[in-house]
Amino acid sequence: MKEGITVNAVAPSLIETDMMKGQEGLVSRIPIGRFGTADEVAQAVMMLLDNPYMTGQTVAMSGGMAFN
Repeated sequence: MKEGITVNAVAPSLIETDMMKGQEGLVSRIPIGRFGTADEVAQAVMMLLDNPYMTGQTVAMSGGMAFN
């Protein structure tokens, strides 16, 4: 923080986009049972922007999917 630089990241996984069209078979791997939405990713970004105390975090947007 000496330089006043803070770093956070949003790490979206399977998000409903044109790239995911035809990939409905992947939904069964997501515990929440659906793809995420672009709006949900935007909400996570806004949360990070609205909280100046949060730093050094990665917000994993995976619908509960675990990657090993």
